[in-house]
Amino acid sequence: MSNFRLNTCRLCKKSEVGEYSTSLIKYGVRHYVHAECGLKKWGAVFLDMIPAHEVGRLPWRAVKAAGLLPEVERRVKVGRAA
Repeated sequence: MSNFRLNTCRLCKKSEVGEYSTSLIKYGVRHYVHAECGLKKWGAVFLDMIPAHEVGRLPWRAVKAAGLLPEVERRVKVGRAA
């Protein structure tokens, strides 16, 4: 049996095959999305949908393009202080 999985972004429908998914973020039970897709569709609400440790993994260019850089920086600082 192999550990490889096929995960698909719920928004753009692009698939990713591999043992570990690096570009897809889990935001629900068996629900994955690219950070860029989630930020475009849901904006700041997306930050509440994903686990706190995933916020620091978001690509900074996509976060900046969505206008959420100050909010993400705040959440990362709060997470490190906890």
